[in-house]
Amino acid sequence: MAEKKTAFLILKTFPITAYLVMVSVVIFAFSDLRTLLVYDRNAILSGQLWRLATGHLVHFSGSHLALDLFCLGISGGIIESHPYPHFGVMCGFSAVIISSAMLAFLPDLQFYGGLSGIGFGAIFYLCLFRASESSQQRWLYVTIMIIALIKVCTEFTTGRALFSLAEGTDILSVPLAHCAGGLGAIFVFAVSWAKK
Repeated sequence: MAEKKTAFLILKTFPITAYLVMVSVVIFAFSDLRTLLVYDRNAILSGQLWRLATGHLVHFSGSHLALDLFCLGISGGIIESHPYPHFGVMCGFSAVIISSAMLAFLPDLQFYGGLSGIGFGAIFYLCLFRASESSQQRWLYVTIMIIALIKVCTEFTTGRALFSLAEGTDILSVPLAHCAGGLGAIFVFAVSWAKK
């Protein structure tokens, strides 16, 4: 009974983060689901447009899943516990922006999966709200965003992931996904801020 109450409390307190985590874990457990939902350029161009959104929930290894869920779990949990507005909109908008950018600018990228772009956007979203609230700690959140931008720029120039647990595999970082996720977060934050 206590486990059910804990699960209900988590779902009630962190609905978007918990949903993304649970669905990603379920999809990872079933290879047929991964095949059906992964970002697959040829399938998308053939009309399977759902893959633009669902590809972000597909992960290619346990370490890939763990790293993405760790980043999104922490940033999403903090965002939802405050609660900062429109987090679900930010996640959905970032997913579409990321996939559309890859479709337009990465014609050689056949398959993509993972929440890292949305997680990157969530980190930016959190930092933008925190920096706008706290003049004393603003430097900390601006510094985090600058470090994140340096990370993405380094990945663009070197073609290698800085924080990869998947060494020795053929899983590659897609810095455009992180950049697009960050831009999605900035856009949704700006719209939310303008409505205040």
